[in-house]
Amino acid sequence: MSDTIPRLTGGILFGLILEARKRKEKVRSGYLGESTDGLSETDIMKSLIDIFTGETQQQPYENSFKKNVSDYKKCVISSATYIPFDNQVNINSFKDSIEQNKKDTIESMSMFISEKLSEQKLKWLVSAIIETICNDETIDNSENFKVSFNESKSKQELLEVEVIEIESFLLDVMRYIFVNKLDNTLGKLTFESWYSQSGERAPWKFTNGELGQYMNGLELTRYILGNFGAQTDSIVEQKYSEELDIEVEEKHKGNIRSDESVKQQVLNNSKVINQYAHKIYNIEHVENLN
Repeated sequence: MSDTIPRLTGGILFGLILEARKRKEKVRSGYLGESTDGLSETDIMKSLIDIFTGETQQQPYENSFKKNVSDYKKCVISSATYIPFDNQVNINSFKDSIEQNKKDTIESMSMFISEKLSEQKLKWLVSAIIETICNDETIDNSENFKVSFNESKSKQELLEVEVIEIESFLLDVMRYIFVNKLDNTLGKLTFESWYSQSGERAPWKFTNGELGQYMNGLELTRYILGNFGAQTDSIVEQKYSEELDIEVEEKHKGNIRSDESVKQQVLNNSKVINQYAHKIYNIEHVENLN
């Protein structure tokens, strides 16, 4: 195998996600290096593990967890006691949840993005991942990655994509890595090329300033939680029916609402427009969620 870089592994993806974190502002607590804002490396890793396993894992108490997280980021290890990315049962379950667009998994990723990542850095993150995929010679050109709930693009097509649903994309990249790139140590040379430290005990700093600059025109869409969140087709139809019932009832009360105010709830192609979202996150989807 060629030693050329980059190599997309779990540790490399983890490092890129860390670079897209929100700005840390609160005082650190000292417990396993955690911070009260939940943005430490161990906090981020714990959240990704919860998404991967589909359930909240027991909080690791061993002091080794912080070192394991650091070693995983540097691609020194592939797994550890509290980093179960090599568990085949979890891999199969996670793969199925992505392929079936499981609602719980998508919502978990949406919450993770909203709570942990900087909105201003999301385009950079997606672009950086795509550039890494396209430059990784070990990823077959015909390999497909999700760009929306129901659409995938091959490696060769990714650089031409203009709109990407970030939840589906990040989850499918994780799926690809855990199914195809379990040997995280393959990313060690990439890490050493992309990061540097000022001294033996100094923290590693990301220094690849060119990465993530190619797809400047990329547009991202989001799955939004809460009252304006994505819904299944059946829920939308039920809501529309309920709205009509309310309209009829209000007509009898003399408080007539226009048909248009109700029909705005249901749009073509089973999509709901979030009137309250940020302008770059203006589409919510209701396709194939379980």
